[in-house]
Amino acid sequence: MDAGFRWVTLSDGTVDLGRELVTRRGQVTPLTTREAALIAYLAARPGEAVSRQQLHVDVWGYAASVVSRTVDTTVRRLRAKIEVDPAQPAHLQTVHGQGYRFQPLQAGGAARVGRDRELAAVTAAWADRPRLGVVGPPGVGKSLLLRELAERLRAAGRDVAWLDAPTPAPPGPLAVVDDVAPDDLATVARWPGRVLFAARERRPVPGLAWIELGPLPAADAATLFLARAREAEPGWDAAPAALQAIVDRLDRLPGALEAAAARAHVLPADAMRAHAAGRRAALPALPPDQRDVLARLAAFEGPFDLEAAEAVVDRPDALVDALTALR
Repeated sequence: MDAGFRWVTLSDGTVDLGRELVTRRGQVTPLTTREAALIAYLAARPGEAVSRQQLHVDVWGYAASVVSRTVDTTVRRLRAKIEVDPAQPAHLQTVHGQGYRFQPLQAGGAARVGRDRELAAVTAAWADRPRLGVVGPPGVGKSLLLRELAERLRAAGRDVAWLDAPTPAPPGPLAVVDDVAPDDLATVARWPGRVLFAARERRPVPGLAWIELGPLPAADAATLFLARAREAEPGWDAAPAALQAIVDRLDRLPGALEAAAARAHVLPADAMRAHAAGRRAALPALPPDQRDVLARLAAFEGPFDLEAAEAVVDRPDALVDALTALR
């Protein structure tokens, strides 16, 4: 195993090379020492085809002249443990005439880690309730979830209208709305057709149904954070306990995880843990409406004045309260 190379990120989980465990969708599967060594070797050389002979020498310690099917047998077992579809592997791929390679998670591929259950639940709920609202704390990933559902419907040939906010006129028979303010809920309730929308808060409006989106499971939060951290800083690593402490202190919210992971190029694991602890100490003390305000103000890359802030925040009272709370 390459020194310092501890975690491998999969499309739906992680491999902990130190403990020789695969975690996928909450299920933990042990690896043999040789399986862990093989994936560590290939993952340390992402996208590079490695011959069976080279694997015999470097992973098994065989002489170069040895002829064996050991590599192929181990690859088959390993695919069954790490791949969504072992017959069409996304990571542990055969390079015909050359050997095997490890294809890492592509940039952006972690955006929906851990949300398969929620995607299925929202899809089922929307089938029974034509005007369905998705609620949850800022940064929980409501917009990403809705966009994924809209993309799936379009891929299936459905004509879906995507709106960033409600419009006075009904959008059509099938619509997904990214952000519905409390004052617009009654408008959405009157629309004909089927509407799926993200809302800042749940209110008892006749004609609307609700489903809540919560934080990611611990293993999925770690998968997402590690993938994003390595996009920012290839090779970034953390001990399992440190990684879990980081994601717990970020409340396992995808938005917070991605924002913190983007700083991996300047924050090693210990500093990242302290940074996450400072965030947790500061934000949960604010009421939900003030936290929502600060999440919206995060869109500004530099200084902004009150007029610009009011343009992105539709509740002046909450804006003033949130800014005052930071003093």
